[in-house]
Amino acid sequence: MNPTAEDRPGSPWPVLVVDDEPAIHEITGMLLERMAFEGRPIELHHASSAVEARERLAARPDMALVILDVVMETDDAGLRLCRYIRETLGNREIQIVLRTGQPGQAPEREVILGYEINGYFVKTELTAQRLQSLVVCALRAWCNIRQTASLPGQGKRRASGLAEAIRSDALGYRLAPIVGLSRGQLLGIELQAQWTPGPGETLAGTDLEALAEAEGLAAPLGRRLIGEACREAVALGGAAGHGLRVSVNVPAAALAEDSLTEGVREQLKAWDLAPSALALEVAEPGLLRNLRAASTAIAELRRLRVAVIADQFGTGSCSVAQLRHLDLHGLKVASRFIEGLDRDADCAAITRSVIALAHTQSMTALAEGVNSANQWEFLRWEGCDAAQGSFPGEPMTAEQAAEWFRRPPTGHRH
Repeated sequence: MNPTAEDRPGSPWPVLVVDDEPAIHEITGMLLERMAFEGRPIELHHASSAVEARERLAARPDMALVILDVVMETDDAGLRLCRYIRETLGNREIQIVLRTGQPGQAPEREVILGYEINGYFVKTELTAQRLQSLVVCALRAWCNIRQTASLPGQGKRRASGLAEAIRSDALGYRLAPIVGLSRGQLLGIELQAQWTPGPGETLAGTDLEALAEAEGLAAPLGRRLIGEACREAVALGGAAGHGLRVSVNVPAAALAEDSLTEGVREQLKAWDLAPSALALEVAEPGLLRNLRAASTAIAELRRLRVAVIADQFGTGSCSVAQLRHLDLHGLKVASRFIEGLDRDADCAAITRSVIALAHTQSMTALAEGVNSANQWEFLRWEGCDAAQGSFPGEPMTAEQAAEWFRRPPTGHRH
């Protein structure tokens, strides 16, 4: 049995470069030679054709990332390899990024919609910084997917317990303030769900969503959270038109449910709530796993005037074309990049890039995990629109949030 990248702590991350140009392999090796992610180096594997790539994948089924040319032994060799990986091998964990020198042979929009890829770049546009950022984001996404896949093995007891918690509304909630960086005003609240399956154990955020998706509970969890978000929005005065928005994370798999939009419409009507008082947040890697379904659902939600925000942005490999197709309201910089602002130049560069990308696409730029004055000032200087974390405000009750909303702006809460 072949050892995997996760079986050997400290072992290199396996990355496959598939291209028929020797210079591309050489340049990629130079740019990634000294790069490390989570203390582990990058181990490049090379193939000059799709046929050779199949051999490399057979030898290392735990390959985390494929950086793939399109035109090689045939004009569509790279695209055929994509289909082989996803459909023949059934591998949906590996991250596939197309890097083409002939975009006319594989137009970005058509490829993104027609193939299950995680990124698309033209060779002339892929700088050293973008390549390194791409690799980091792809490895993070791969780790998240592997973690999700491991959850079902934790037992049927946990899955049945979550189903009962959703049915009986036994989930716990925190309300995290979202604060404007320009004037320190309270712009909204994020409803954060958590569940305690046993003593000393709490699941929240991506862990809770991953378990729900793995056990087929994404849609019920999404409906429960949307209903709770509407209830909190009414409690905070959303029905009175004060403009305070309540955001809630929903599992990406819930977007694939045909009933999602109708469920949102019913909840808004039941609570007599303006659509502008509700926003749904979906993790970027999840959006990219089923781009077509996500695009359809987001378009329907936008027609309802319900905002959709890409959460944990930067942990996937979303391209500009994918963003345009998704028609999102905003991008939220992942907390791991905010945490590294003071010590990691790459985190600062990625954060700047996400903020700039959001604004060039007429979206709102948000950040989570803002826990210090330095992080707050960095984001304010870079033009980020809103932030959440312990520095702008600890999680609070609905009554505390309503009181804060009535206060005049003070710059920030400190």
